Amino acid sequence: MIRDIKIDINKATSICLRYGFKVYAVGITNTSFAVEVMKPDGSLVRYEKLLTGKTIAWAVSKTYKAYALDILNKQQQQNANTTKA
Repeated sequence: MIRDIKIDINKATSICLRYGFKVYAVGITNTSFAVEVMKPDGSLVRYEKLLTGKTIAWAVSKTYKAYALDILNKQQQQNANTTKA
């Protein structure tokens, strides 16, 4: 389970889109969906867990937030490395 993420979905979406990450739902069957992520290099990541229409929005939101936090953490590490040098 992903730890509780403390970032606003609007800010997370903005960060992800600015860096070229797109998260969206993909219909697998009439009633099940999967989360798919398009990375900046054009590669696709599709998560295997199938979700219903009631839970897909929650999953897309959590995925955007997780990627945004990862981007922010990488930026902080890069900033820390440049200030040490």
